[in-house]
Amino acid sequence: FDFGALVAQAALLRPFVNWLARSTGNAGGGFWRAALVVIAGLTNLFAHHAAFFMVMRIGWNLRLGMTVALQKKLLRTRAAEVSRVSTGFIVSLVTNDCQRFDNLLPFLHAPWVSGILIVVAYFLISNIVGYAASA
Repeated sequence: FDFGALVAQAALLRPFVNWLARSTGNAGGGFWRAALVVIAGLTNLFAHHAAFFMVMRIGWNLRLGMTVALQKKLLRTRAAEVSRVSTGFIVSLVTNDCQRFDNLLPFLHAPWVSGILIVVAYFLISNIVGYAASA
């Protein structure tokens, strides 16, 4: 949803800039165009932050689940087997490797969303400039 608001903001910016370029004193038309750009920007802001928080929370839960699974495994393992592994290895496993869930989840959708945004941006540019944009 936040990427749709981002595209809408970019698409609504063109009529506002055109109004600024040919302004004849009719402030009402410019006010509404500017208001639509601001509303699209605020929609993008709130949607992006809400989605980012939800995805971060999933990453936190995955990290916590992995930490609990490692702790349960360590508690079931015999002391002789655990003593072969250093404490630093276990701490590194819990802190660094489980942290990757937090780092991965917010950007998990970036590859396919980026492709869609590139196509939409190309469409908007070719609509404004013409098909010379593809050269």
